[in-house]
Parts: sequence; C-alpha cells; structure tokens
Amino acid sequence: MNSLFLGFIACFISYLIVDFLGRKLDIERRINRTKSMRISVLLIVVLFNIISVSLVESFATREYQFLLKSFLAGATLYFIVFILPISNRKNKL
Repeated sequence: MNSLFLGFIACFISYLIVDFLGRKLDIERRINRTKSMRISVLLIVVLFNIISVSLVESFATREYQFLLKSFLAGATLYFIVFILPISNRKNKL
C-alpha cells in the first residue's frame, strides 16, 4: 500500500510539473491548432513512454522502477488530457 501511495504521489507531482511547464510554454495552444498536430503529439508521447519505460526497466534498480514509471505516467497523462478531446465543428450546439 505504501508503494502504491508513493506511485500516485509521483504521478501527481509529474503531472503538476508538466502542467507548469506547459502553461509557461503555451503548449495547449500549439497542440490545439490542427488534428494532425494532435495525432503526431500523441504518437510522440506514446513512443517516448514506451522507450523511457524500457530504459527504466534496464537501468533502474527494482526499488525505484515503480516510482519512475509512475512519474512518466503523469507526464504522459498530461498530454493525453489535451490531445483526446477533439471538438467536431459539425456537431456543435
């Protein structure tokens, strides 16, 4: 239970860090320009997550793998929150 709580805290802190950097760099405005930009950012985030998780499994000790994976999950979650809600102009009320 303790490692699960620490993993959640690491995920939340990572989300807040990426959110702070995203607000400073105005990433949300750049991502929301076109659908192709969203798809390319989604692919980049997924590839980054896969590569970084494999690097964590290779180089990190077993005790820290869960925390590092949770930290990466928080950063990935930030981008997925802004990429997934695609507004359809035809169906606007």
